[in-house]
Formats: sequence, structure tokens, C-alpha cells
Amino acid sequence: MQYKTFTLYDLSGTYAPLVLNPTWGFKENRLISKTEGATIGGRLNTYTAGANGYEWVLPLEFVNSAFRAQVNIWWGLQQELVFSVNSYSDFPSSCIVRIANQMEPLGQVIQPRDDLFRGGLILRETRQTGLVKATGFILDDPVLGLLDQTYNKLL
Repeated sequence: MQYKTFTLYDLSGTYAPLVLNPTWGFKENRLISKTEGATIGGRLNTYTAGANGYEWVLPLEFVNSAFRAQVNIWWGLQQELVFSVNSYSDFPSSCIVRIANQMEPLGQVIQPRDDLFRGGLILRETRQTGLVKATGFILDDPVLGLLDQTYNKLL
């Protein structure tokens, strides 16, 4: 699937949304829950419990220090974020994620500059909702009318 834009923002709306521009190597993985157990006789049994969400790996380059600081705050707090993917379809897809990097996400300095960084960002879905098709919430809709009108279906 081809994508146009990736956006990452926190649920509280405290920080401005970040537009992600991943380089070559973007991956979308489906997480599967597996459990292994050995019997008394030594036989190994593996049980698969089905899909357990998604994980995205986004390699990023030429990221400024403000972008890096915001990502590191979210990573340090293990804050739930909204990852929005605008594909070439009409509606964006969004899901709730956390930054799942083991080490600092954007830790490499691009030489000879000391204000640009690179690294990988691993986003793992936290709520088992999958990608949810979402439409933009428009307050004054041309079909539904203004919010103060009685026939508005949004009220």
C-alpha cells in the first residue's frame, strides 16, 4: 500500500502534531501472540493466539532538535499517541500507539551538523482496535448544517 503522510500526536493535544517523513525501509508488521510450552515427555508445543495488533518501523533522517526532543519526551513517558496514516484513499486511518524503541529513538547526529539527527522510530499498537477508518470532524458541514441548527445529525 502506498502512503501520502504520517502524523503522530498525543491524545491530550498538549504538543503540536509531528509529520513523519520516513526514509527507505519503512515496515508494517502484524504482531502475533505465541506461547510455547514443553510437556513432561519433552515435546514442545507452540500455540498461536491470533493477531495482536500492528507495529511500524519508521527510519527517519534530518530531524531537527525540537522534533527529537518531543519524540524523546513521549518515549520517556511511554505516552499513548495517535498514529494517523493518510493513504491515497479519501479517509485517514488512525490507531493508538506507543513508542517501543529499546534505546533512544533519534540518537545519531548527522555530521558535520550538530542540530540534525537520524534514527528509527518503532510504533506499537497498544489498543487492539486495528486501523480504524476515520473521517475528519467538520463543525460546519455543508450537508448537515451548522452546529446550532436543530436538524444537525451531529447533535
